[in-house]
Amino acid sequence: MFNQYTDPLEQRMTTLEEEEQARTLAARYRMQAAYEELTTPAINFLVKTKPLPWESLESLLFRASAQNHLSGISVLERALMLPENGLMSIKRHLQLSIALGQDSNTLSPVIPTLTSKTTIKLYGQTLPIKHVALTTSRVCPRCLDEFGYGKSYWLLALFPICEIHNCQLIDSCPRCEKPLTGARPSYDYCSFGTQYSKINSTECPEPLHEMSKVLAGKFIQQSTNCGTDYFPNDFLSLDLVDMLELLAFLGALSEDPSATYLGLSRRVVSLRHVNRLYQKSSNALLDWPNGFHKLLATSRSFRSYNETPASVYKSISHITGVIPPGAQRKWCRFILSGIESFLKRRESWSLSSY
Repeated sequence: MFNQYTDPLEQRMTTLEEEEQARTLAARYRMQAAYEELTTPAINFLVKTKPLPWESLESLLFRASAQNHLSGISVLERALMLPENGLMSIKRHLQLSIALGQDSNTLSPVIPTLTSKTTIKLYGQTLPIKHVALTTSRVCPRCLDEFGYGKSYWLLALFPICEIHNCQLIDSCPRCEKPLTGARPSYDYCSFGTQYSKINSTECPEPLHEMSKVLAGKFIQQSTNCGTDYFPNDFLSLDLVDMLELLAFLGALSEDPSATYLGLSRRVVSLRHVNRLYQKSSNALLDWPNGFHKLLATSRSFRSYNETPASVYKSISHITGVIPPGAQRKWCRFILSGIESFLKRRESWSLSSY
């Protein structure tokens, strides 16, 4: 009888304690939100600026600053206390909406928003931070000349070529070699007066151009027939994140295991480095699986006499070892199928076959 009455009582007491803890936690969150709202600097521009199609936040801020007669965006960044690493929190949406005079639903997609420790959201795409170049600026000289603003998908780490003009993006001034930063006076001008839109841009091979079309199409979620003449359908059917993971994986492969691990772990920033990775990974996907087999042959850590599939597999163990366990992602299955066909083709094991 005693237990019959005490169990519900204990349950009731536990419920009351949990409710009290929930109210305390909710009150703490409300106080924190109110504190952040009061301590987050606010600016209300006189001239309002609306984002252009797929415009980057940096480009938008430069346009807003120019329309309101500010000298660049460095003053704006300091006034709003914007983070230097380019990663924004949700509270920044209201702050920038007030500054630019735009509805948060219109502006939020433009803002690279931190969604977890390893991912950000940009124009509806949830992307690993390692695949986004947030600490550097990139522009296409021809886009600046024709459209006057920059695209958000130029932030993709492995996106070095403009899909519209088939020319290389730049992340530093070709004349003074100074990196493009928010400290420059305008979006189109270097601190030393060089106008980027007047720089002669470098055209790229057609397959590399097609790869950029594919990535841009995936970012804006637009169905295209790009890349069908160059790349396998299994690759073209991947989503954007799988494509980026695959390109990063292929670009990191090396005969030196430590270089492979380093290439996969470090964030890609410099376009000079990106161009090499981009060409390497694109070449591996051309004429699949032969292009991939050639990359595997050059990435073997050793060669032995009277080779067998087992010894060859061991020579690429530093490659198979960095493929995520379980191979749940579609790009992993795609790579594993290429490795399987490589091991079955003895003529592909040697560099002399190429």
